[in-house]
Amino acid sequence: MPIYEPVILGEKTPVIFDIGYVYTKALLDVDLLVNPGPALFFQLGHNWYILLYLLVNPKERRVVLVESILTTNILKNLIGDVLFNHFEVPSIICAPAHLLATFTLGISSALVVDCGYQEAVIIPICEGVTILSAWQSSHLGSQRIHQYVKLDINLGEDILEDIKVRACFVTTLSRARQWQIWCESSENENKEDKNVEPPEVGEPHFVYALNSLNGGRHLNIPSCIRELAAEPLFTSDNDHITIATMVLRSILASPIDVRSSRT
Repeated sequence: MPIYEPVILGEKTPVIFDIGYVYTKALLDVDLLVNPGPALFFQLGHNWYILLYLLVNPKERRVVLVESILTTNILKNLIGDVLFNHFEVPSIICAPAHLLATFTLGISSALVVDCGYQEAVIIPICEGVTILSAWQSSHLGSQRIHQYVKLDINLGEDILEDIKVRACFVTTLSRARQWQIWCESSENENKEDKNVEPPEVGEPHFVYALNSLNGGRHLNIPSCIRELAAEPLFTSDNDHITIATMVLRSILASPIDVRSSRT
């Protein structure tokens, strides 16, 4: 066993699985040191996959499955069949991701915004109960940020994901408008429009070290990409749907007596 627990603990900590569209995360306990087992490489078609497994006894571990409220029963039954029949886990509990997000803060009421890879889902939580009548969903996920960054930086998927997390951020509304005016003027053929100055920045480029590049080379990420990467989530389309409007619609659709507990 790669971990050591006190003998006085009568029950093992559960294994938590968070299955997403791009990544699947497994967690035992933040206080325990978990050493991953040897990696198993296998090929499916033209793609290589890496299978990592935790060196724990599944018969002694309960399983908590973090799920979306839109998850189909077919997927849950498939995961349950594998865990019960193959790994022989003692129990499985499926909990909504929005509800589990409130446990980390120790609160029972909140307006949870879950911005995943493909879509953003907003669900109000009142005293530990999800208010499904006020939920909002739209295709405003990190995939749009990924596509925006990929237009200028055409590298591997893992590198782009690291750039989104470490280099990109949400700027203010005023600076976003200044960057958009500068980008439109630079693309315009009119000489008068090309005289528009970009917003002031501390550094014109963000020096990003990539260990995966040969020779320890660095990647210079322009400031405009860093600040404008998240703007697709806050720029309205033909339906005037953004993250901000989704939050407002969810609050307006909630019962009046529970709005004050989440605002």
